[in-house]
Amino acid sequence: MPSPRAILFDLDNTLADRRTAFGRYAVDFFQRQGTRLSPRHQAAGADWMIAIDDDGRLSRDRFCEQLAARYPELGLDAAAVWRDHSRRLWTFYEPRPEVTSLVDRLARDFRLTVVTNGSAQNQRRKLERIGLADNFDHVVVSGEAGFEKPDRRIFELALKMIQVCPVDALFVGDDPMRDILGASQAGLLTCWVRGNQIFPEGAPRPDLVVDHLTELESRLGCSMPAR
Repeated sequence: MPSPRAILFDLDNTLADRRTAFGRYAVDFFQRQGTRLSPRHQAAGADWMIAIDDDGRLSRDRFCEQLAARYPELGLDAAAVWRDHSRRLWTFYEPRPEVTSLVDRLARDFRLTVVTNGSAQNQRRKLERIGLADNFDHVVVSGEAGFEKPDRRIFELALKMIQVCPVDALFVGDDPMRDILGASQAGLLTCWVRGNQIFPEGAPRPDLVVDHLTELESRLGCSMPAR
């Protein structure tokens, strides 16, 4: 199979280390509650927040509702929790020089695009924070598009923007359902950034699997399986 002409990337836990950023945010959130919670309860609260967030898989509304309900002593309703989350989480993201270098090299040979779920302001702030805001031909955010992964329409919108056919595009992401299932249903080639996950039964198998994003460049030189 010939090399793809375009590579589309997920943002959180693919290009950006959301997992670490959210862990820092959770600790900061509870430390800012001061005397309303003891240090022991602050630490337990941060652990609980990280667990229910499930690497961002829990919906924003459910996350905010659950946090407000579990800690009424903080005096925060779901809307206040979301305001805090929106204003502060992105500030804990950090650049990854190895990813920046990879993206710079790939940009010489491929059209590059980001396709991400979330609010437009927050996702674009994250790209600025990690130093990748100017490295892509387009950034497609569900908050602007009106539909989110795994809806095939968000992938189709990105392809339309870069004028590339699905069979000539590779989608790279960490989420088996939102990323791999969604992109596969839209006809794209797929690359799963595995990390420490187990691929779920019944989901379409990715065309490529890498443990870390930095392996992608070397794998692109390999023959990809025909469908």
